Amino acid sequence: NVTVAAFDADTRRPIPDATVVVTDAQNRFRFTGETDERGALVASGMTLEAPLTTTVGHPDYTSTTVERVVTDVVNVTLFAKQPPEGDGEQEAPVMPIVRGEIVGMRDLEKPIDPDWVLVCLVETSHPFPNGAFGAPVPTLAAVLVEDGPFELTTRAGQFGLIATAGLVPSEVFDAFREQTVNFFALKKELEPISMGYTAFLTAHYGDELDDVTVAVNRPRTGSSSVRFDNPPGAGASMQGPNHYGLSAFLDLGADGFFDLGVDLNHEVPEFTAIGLPMVDEWPEPYVRLRWEGEAYVLPNETVQNSRISWVKAERERVNSVEVIGPFIPTTEVVSPRINTIIDPAFQVRWSLHEGISPNQAQETADLNYLSLSNQEGLLWQGWLPGAVTNVTLPLNETPLAEQILPVNAYQLTIFAAQGPEGFSFDDFNFAQIGEFQAYSWSYTTFTDGDLETVESNADVNDER
Repeated sequence: NVTVAAFDADTRRPIPDATVVVTDAQNRFRFTGETDERGALVASGMTLEAPLTTTVGHPDYTSTTVERVVTDVVNVTLFAKQPPEGDGEQEAPVMPIVRGEIVGMRDLEKPIDPDWVLVCLVETSHPFPNGAFGAPVPTLAAVLVEDGPFELTTRAGQFGLIATAGLVPSEVFDAFREQTVNFFALKKELEPISMGYTAFLTAHYGDELDDVTVAVNRPRTGSSSVRFDNPPGAGASMQGPNHYGLSAFLDLGADGFFDLGVDLNHEVPEFTAIGLPMVDEWPEPYVRLRWEGEAYVLPNETVQNSRISWVKAERERVNSVEVIGPFIPTTEVVSPRINTIIDPAFQVRWSLHEGISPNQAQETADLNYLSLSNQEGLLWQGWLPGAVTNVTLPLNETPLAEQILPVNAYQLTIFAAQGPEGFSFDDFNFAQIGEFQAYSWSYTTFTDGDLETVESNADVNDER
C-alpha cells in the first residue's frame, strides 16, 4: 500500500476530491482514485511494486507528477490556478532609515588625476545574494567624498551596513549627482580600494536608526585567477552554453549577503578577479567569500534557445588560484523540437550537453523539476530523479485533459539541481531544494495545433 496526500502549496491545507493515478515502473498496474476529506488516499488492492509514479490533479489546481516513489507515504503539493485573494488595498509600509557617520576616508590616498574621484558608497546587506533588486535604492545621501554623515533608506529586518570606498570616473560621478545615472550604474564603475562593515543591525517598518558608525579600514586588495571545473559547452552538434560568467559576494551569516560588484563574462571559463576583500583577516569568523559561476547561452545565428548552468562555492579566504565547480550539464529537449506541433499524449525527451573537457566525467543532477504552462498559466509540474531524461506528459489524463484549451501554446521548463550533502531523491523536503549547490535551467516551446487558425476564428467571432 502507498498513501498519497495532497496539499495546497499556499495554505498547506489538504485537498479533497483530487484525482490520484498510481502506476508501477513498467506501467503494468494502475490505480486510480480520489482523495478523501483529509486530502488522502490509500492505493491498495493490487500488486504495486516500488518504484511508483504518482500523478495528482484537481480542477482548481495544477497537476503534479512524482516519479520513483519508494516510500509508503508521498506528500504532493498542488498550486492553485486562482491565487488566494488578499485583504484589499493596504497602505505601503514606511521603510526604515539608517543615519550615521563614515570614518576612515581621510586615510585613503586621493587621486591626482582629475578624471577620477574618491567616493564611498553606503549600502546594506540583503537576505539573498542578488537581493539588492527590489530593495530601496541608495540616494545621494548615501554617497560621500569624505568622512561625514550619511542617510540610507533600507528594508526591514536584520542586516549589516557596508561602506565601500574606491575610485570612479569623474564624469560618471557628475552624472550620478545630476541624477542621469542611478546608484547601481555608479557602483558598476567603482574600482574598490577599501570597505567597512558594521554588523547585526535590526530595524522594523517605521524605525529610524541613528548614530551608526562605519569605519572604512578593510582593504580590498585581493585577487584571484579563477577557472571553472568542466562546465557544459556547445559540443559538436548541440546548442549548449557559449559564454561564462563569474560573480563574487560576501556571505555575512545572519546578516545575509553583499554583492562585491564582481561581474565578469568571457567566452572561455577563465577569469581574473581583483579588488577582493581579505576576509580571513576580518575579526568576524563567520564571513565567507562566495563565488557564483554560470555557463550560459548568448543567442547568436546558430544558438537560439536560452539555457544556463550555475554553481556556487564558498571560501574562508581569497586564494590566488581558484577552481569553481563541478557543474551539472545543461539540458536540450530533442523531442519535441522547439516550435513544433505535438499529439496530446506526448513523451518529452532531452539530452545533456557535454563538458568542455569531454574525457572528464560530469556530475549527475539529484533531481529534475519540470513545469508545463500554456496561455492561461501553469498546468503541470513533475519531480523526477536526476538521471531521468524523458517523461510522458499526462495531457490526456483527468483532470488535466479537461483543463487544457482546444489549441495550446506550451512552454516546458526543465530545472535540474544538485542538492546539499546527504540529499536523496527518495526522501527530501523543499527546504533542502533551497540549499542546492548547482543547477541548470532550459526551456522549449511547442503547440498541439495551429494557433493562427484558432486566433483568426476568434477574431471573426469577436467581429460578429
